[in-house]
Amino acid sequence: MAGQQSHYYADLATTQALAPGLAPPGLRGALVFPDAKTDDARLVWRVLLEAQRDGATLLNYMAVESLQTANGQVTGVVSKDSLTGQTHTVQARTIVNATGAWADRLRAGVGAAPLLRPLRGSHLVLPFWRLPVAQSISFMHPKDGRPVFFYPWEGAVLVGTTDLDHRLDLDVEASITPAEVAYLLDAVNDQFPTAHITSADVSACYAGVRPVIDDGQQDASKATRDHVVRDESGLVTLAGGKLTTFRLMAQDALALAAPHAGKAFAKDDAPLFTPAPPLKAHWSPAVRQRLTARYGAVRGRVECRRPRRRFAHHPRHADPVAGAGRRRPIRSGTPPGRPAAAPHPARAFVATRRPGPPATYPGAVRAAPGLGSGALGG
Repeated sequence: MAGQQSHYYADLATTQALAPGLAPPGLRGALVFPDAKTDDARLVWRVLLEAQRDGATLLNYMAVESLQTANGQVTGVVSKDSLTGQTHTVQARTIVNATGAWADRLRAGVGAAPLLRPLRGSHLVLPFWRLPVAQSISFMHPKDGRPVFFYPWEGAVLVGTTDLDHRLDLDVEASITPAEVAYLLDAVNDQFPTAHITSADVSACYAGVRPVIDDGQQDASKATRDHVVRDESGLVTLAGGKLTTFRLMAQDALALAAPHAGKAFAKDDAPLFTPAPPLKAHWSPAVRQRLTARYGAVRGRVECRRPRRRFAHHPRHADPVAGAGRRRPIRSGTPPGRPAAAPHPARAFVATRRPGPPATYPGAVRAAPGLGSGALGG
């Protein structure tokens, strides 16, 4: 999609044809442009598979407890198997610390000052039939002028996101607060005033914590999203950044780690993923693209016959779109974990409107008692 010049201005009639029901105060039209979307869980899964193909050893549920040092240099880590409780010492010439919002904990082992400002972003999931958004929509929240988006995803519509300092325990899974729910619902009803969306319409919600670099900005939304790579006594920390620059970030970290390992490293733009073998021609192009995006080079192992449907309990962590503690149909032969959509161009547009006085969105909100609706999950 790089270098494509296909954006255009849509007048009011065209805008409302693209997004029926979109009618915020003062709407005059929209800027339409192509964008892309991906599934972060599947992207990580495919990158891990490529690492394994290149000889990497992958360990899950193995937490680094502390660093091993000698003569002021990091020489390894002490890790703990979360399933058995056993600890293991692993020697290494360098350690890459890419632990997201937890990066400062490991950095404390070399006496480094805190670097991060954890920010929480929360989302609502609405049924498509309740808010039938067929195009991604980006706009400014009427209360504080922050960007908010709607976009279709796996048969549902995602609404997000908030941007708040997360001062709670990072070891406790982040969850949306009632104030954030109200904030996002206000955005929905401002853009689609006849939809009358309430908390009872929400099928699920989820939150995450961003490892944003603390650059001293008072407003959380204005904090830099640039990434930082630091070599501190052989501990190479990668923090900040965004999903769209993950490869550049990784190469920056490897460039610092390589000298410690005694290996040469040069950045390149070679294809990241191993080409996938062709699928049988009877599958449609859309199905072939989707299977390739989900499974990559191992898609040949995916069972492609028509399975029987069965119902099973689907845990919250497996699919945030499904909702906490809900039951949803899953197909026999489908690997566990959240399904992924193929990265593909998606039309998006920004609604334009007459400016109004912005209101202040609180920098932090305090969780309140239940919302009175059993539809909301953490």
